[in-house]
Amino acid sequence: WCSMCGGSAWETQKKLQSQLGASALVMAAHSSSSSRLYSATAAALLNNFDFAASQPVFFYNTARIGSGGSTTENSIISSVQNAAKAAPLVQAGVSATLSPGSRELDIQARAQFFKAGEGSFTLSLLILEDSVVMEQAARSTSEIHRNVLRASAFQEVYGQPLASGTVAVGTSASFKATFAVPASYNANRLRVAAVIWLNYGAIS
Repeated sequence: WCSMCGGSAWETQKKLQSQLGASALVMAAHSSSSSRLYSATAAALLNNFDFAASQPVFFYNTARIGSGGSTTENSIISSVQNAAKAAPLVQAGVSATLSPGSRELDIQARAQFFKAGEGSFTLSLLILEDSVVMEQAARSTSEIHRNVLRASAFQEVYGQPLASGTVAVGTSASFKATFAVPASYNANRLRVAAVIWLNYGAIS
């Protein structure tokens, strides 16, 4: 599926994963229902991103950047590096424990503001599978897809309220969630990402 995704876009995703994996969340969100890696969470999440008429497409935060290649790579890498130079407004930590007998993830997260903020903040807990072997058009029937967005631990894709209005330095909040791992997921390859959004509500 998506022969264009198996070309330069494939190499772009690999490069971004390699260069930015330690400093940014680089994930693959499959929003087309005809894809074997389709995720309803991905479709709902991308509904609030910049409009994209076709795939593949790369975003930085929610802004559309391009469809792959050196221009896309340089833009995203530069944006991440510049953002890393600034003191954080708010950060979150997350831990997840897998219960082998029940295939449930017990997730805990905590967020804290390091600067004063303004607006409506939410925290989402996204379930990623860091390695999925699946076919890729224009490549082969057995390719490794990295950091595939699978689901949301919360019913609301954009998460639960963190803070709103004028937010003081030191404001913090804790979150808990339980996620039942479907049989089609490799539970040992799952990762949980805590993502903080500004002025994004739940998707209806």
